[in-house]
Amino acid sequence: MHAVSQAYCESRKSAELIAVENYPSEALSRDEAFQIQEEVAGEFGPVAAWKVAFDPEGTSIYAPIFKSDVKESGATFFENGAGIPLGIEVELAFELAKDITEAPASDEELKASISRVLMVIELVGSRLADPAAADLNLKIADNLTNMGFIIGDEVKNVDPAALEEQTLKLVIDGKTIIDGATKCGTGNPFNVFKAAAAKIGGHIGGFKAGQIVTCGTFSGCTFYPVGSKVEAEFPVLGTKVSAVI
Repeated sequence: MHAVSQAYCESRKSAELIAVENYPSEALSRDEAFQIQEEVAGEFGPVAAWKVAFDPEGTSIYAPIFKSDVKESGATFFENGAGIPLGIEVELAFELAKDITEAPASDEELKASISRVLMVIELVGSRLADPAAADLNLKIADNLTNMGFIIGDEVKNVDPAALEEQTLKLVIDGKTIIDGATKCGTGNPFNVFKAAAAKIGGHIGGFKAGQIVTCGTFSGCTFYPVGSKVEAEFPVLGTKVSAVI
């Protein structure tokens, strides 16, 4: 097992953060970052969802979200109330109706692979003590800094390719943080999904039926302490999601 894989596995078990300087990320290649994802998934899987995005060069990047890190809307995420502050990202995600084993031939074929569009919250955090000092490959190896995932309402009667702009209401501990028009920070979520579907191949089994692919935040990423109550709504879509982190 790669030394960074061992460090991430130990951090997941102990909740102790990793000193970035002990694992110089300039020595970590993109292939090694994905290898580390595979090795950590072997210890903490199965995979229930995927986080997908683009790197600064426009290349698709992705990371698994483990079943143990997924809860339904209304849940208290950390029952013991302990832990580092977490970033809140309100997103739209695609649940898969079937496996995607190769790049879809068309947008219509990709749309046919979607069983549901869901409103979700991604919780962002890092096993690294100073993630700002780490380069992207070390963050990719850390499952793109995913700490948790909350599944909200299904979006009904929507074109999966027409979701880039929404109206969002986000309330944290009773205080309204966002109430108005917003855009997905990664661009059109369907296009982010399409790029990942064309590239992921068999990485950690690839995209499988029943898994959920989440494609970027509509709320930015602001950090709040564990115990914060999060309530989010896309009023035009008629969907809500909430949790106590």
